Amino acid sequence: LGLSLLACRKEKAHWETNWSLPLVSDTLDLKNLVTDSIFSVNSAGNYQLEINRNILDVKLSDYIQLPDTMVKQKYALGINSLPVNPGANFLSNNKDHVIDIKDAELKAVRISKGSIDLSVSNPFNTKTIFTIKLPKAKKDGVSISRQFSAPAGTLQNPSIVTATIDLTGYDLDLRGTGNLGFNLLQSEMEVQSDPNGNAIVVTKYDSTSFTLRMRDIQIEYARGYFGQIEVA
Repeated sequence: LGLSLLACRKEKAHWETNWSLPLVSDTLDLKNLVTDSIFSVNSAGNYQLEINRNILDVKLSDYIQLPDTMVKQKYALGINSLPVNPGANFLSNNKDHVIDIKDAELKAVRISKGSIDLSVSNPFNTKTIFTIKLPKAKKDGVSISRQFSAPAGTLQNPSIVTATIDLTGYDLDLRGTGNLGFNLLQSEMEVQSDPNGNAIVVTKYDSTSFTLRMRDIQIEYARGYFGQIEVA
């Protein structure tokens, strides 16, 4: 009997299990994605997808340049002679200067670097005051205006006065006097006799000159037609 009982003894039961249970249970909607950089909510309360990618990195100065340009303009009376009292304005002129920019037709540019050299010549036998304005070259809303005091000279040997203006940060409106053109830089010049000098007589042969030279110009921004540009 004892041997029979030992033979019938039950073994302990063992189970091997492989359970899969959800660790997190939640619901996602667009509200959960608003903090992502590509989703936002506009003023109307609608969701909008915003994707910003840099698809082309081009420096405008690599393709559009203002070449070094020099213009020289002579001014003279339209009559045979004119008596001029001390301190009187006896000559004024408004001129559009053409800038050759190949095939481009620019209406406005912002300068990141460059300068303008200005010079005037005085053939009159008294000190003369020249006021040069570039009304459409502005920085912080203020246009360029320079005054030159040139000593007395002669027609054969006029006195010359020069100045250089840094154009960094200037906006140039290149539409000209009538605001309808392109590649045009407008200038104005006024000539005044010495307020402390003597009366003079100016003739049509007493021509004065104004020289403007743009050099080393680099463009930060431009508006207009750029011509045919190939970007590699």
